[in-house]
Amino acid sequence: MSNPFFSPLKDEDSPFPHYAQVGDGVALSAEIGLLPSLPRRKWLKLLNSTLPVAMPALPESAVVYTARTESRFGYEERTSVLTGYFDTPEGEAQFTAYLAALHDAAQSLSPAARERCRENLEAWDIALLVADDEAEDGAREIPLMALSFDELERVLDYLDAPVTDTPVVWSLPAAPADAAGVDAAPSAVFGEKTVATGNVVVIHYIDFDEYEGQAVSPDGEPTLHQVEVDRGWLREVLSATIRRTRERIWRLTQSLE
Repeated sequence: MSNPFFSPLKDEDSPFPHYAQVGDGVALSAEIGLLPSLPRRKWLKLLNSTLPVAMPALPESAVVYTARTESRFGYEERTSVLTGYFDTPEGEAQFTAYLAALHDAAQSLSPAARERCRENLEAWDIALLVADDEAEDGAREIPLMALSFDELERVLDYLDAPVTDTPVVWSLPAAPADAAGVDAAPSAVFGEKTVATGNVVVIHYIDFDEYEGQAVSPDGEPTLHQVEVDRGWLREVLSATIRRTRERIWRLTQSLE
C-alpha cells in the first residue's frame, strides 16, 4: 500500500487517512484503482497513446496517487482511490457514473487490451495502521498480504472461524516453487506473524518505511514491532472491507464488457 499519511489525505489531528475505519489505536484503510484512460496504439499502431475515460471529480482527500506506465498496449494509467470514499452517498454516485463511462470507452478495446485493463483493475491495497508517535508519519503500516481472490477467501475463513483459546497462526498458502524448484514459505496474513488467541490477534511486523531509514536492532536486523488488535473489531471491519472490495472490483471488471 502506498504511504497515504500526508495532507490532504489525513486530518492534522489524526495519524490515519480519511475514510479509514478506526479502532483503539489502530485503523483499517483500503485502496482500489480506477483507470482515467485506457491504453491504445495509433498511427498504424506505431505510437503509444491513451483513450480518455470520463473520471469523476474525486476529492483530494480520496485520491492517493496516479501512476503511468508504458506497455505494448499503449500508455497505462491507474488512479488509486481510498475505497471508504465510495461508501459515502456522493462517492457511490460517482463510482456508478464512472462504471458507465468505463463501459463506453472499453467498447473500442481489443480483447488483449481489455484483458490487460482487467488485470490493472483486479488489484487492491488493504492495510492495518497502528498509531505510534515515534513513527515518521504518526502511524505504522502493516499490509494485508492477500493478493488474490482465493487468498482473500482464506482470510475470511480465519475471521469467521470460532474463537478459541488455543493459539491459531493465520497464514496464507505458500507460492508455487520457482524456476529453481525452491518452494516459498507460507506468508502471514499480516506482517511477519499473525496469531489469534481468544479475542486478541497479535501481529508481529516490520515497519518497512522505518527500515528504509536504516532503523535496525542491535544485531543488525530490522526492528520487529508488535501490536494487539481486538479480534471482534478486526473481524467486523476487515470482513466488510474484503467483501466490499471484491464487489467493487467485480463491478469495475464487468463494465469492461
